[in-house]
Amino acid sequence: LLVLTASYPYQPKEEVSDDPLALDEICGSGKLECAETEDITPEGADYGLRKLSSGNWVGTALDDITDLKSSTKASFWRLFSYIRGNNADEVKIDMTVPVVYAWEIDQTSGSLVSGTMFFYLPREHQDNPPKPRDSRVFVKTFPEMDVYYRAFGGNDRSDEKYRKEFMALKTAVEDAGHSLDFHYTFTAGFTRPFWGQQRQEVMFADESKPFN
Repeated sequence: LLVLTASYPYQPKEEVSDDPLALDEICGSGKLECAETEDITPEGADYGLRKLSSGNWVGTALDDITDLKSSTKASFWRLFSYIRGNNADEVKIDMTVPVVYAWEIDQTSGSLVSGTMFFYLPREHQDNPPKPRDSRVFVKTFPEMDVYYRAFGGNDRSDEKYRKEFMALKTAVEDAGHSLDFHYTFTAGFTRPFWGQQRQEVMFADESKPFN
């Protein structure tokens, strides 16, 4: 299983716990709006499982998957420009979490084909998302998906770390008898990188409800 992730260009300012920040410390009243989900993790499971509701996200493709550092930075600022008013309605849109990367994987070679960054659109913009002005930015409706996830904290953003977390998730889910969709892998960030306790996730969609 090939997993490639973006490396950050600066080092952490402090050591933080490897335990992930709890979602209720991130999402909810007076906090950030999060994508609509329902946790359906079986009791005693060595993985997380949530039902992700169908919804609109704004996305942009990474320009060059051979240069993830520059491409992820450029993609983030394109999406941030959109929510700061660079859209047809010139409306400012609140930042939400998580920031999701969808990584398309070649099923023959296992190599990375493409990467796309997404911001979730807040509820007030779900029914009528503002049209992007930048031709490289688009609105995509995610299907309802059952998503297996593994959350972790700390400041390690290395490929090795993400590969280890993906393999641990894959093993736990398959040992429980479930099938995964390997056409895409997902990474998600819920917290500002290198500022305080962190929450990152690696994710697979259930084979029965794939990402498309």
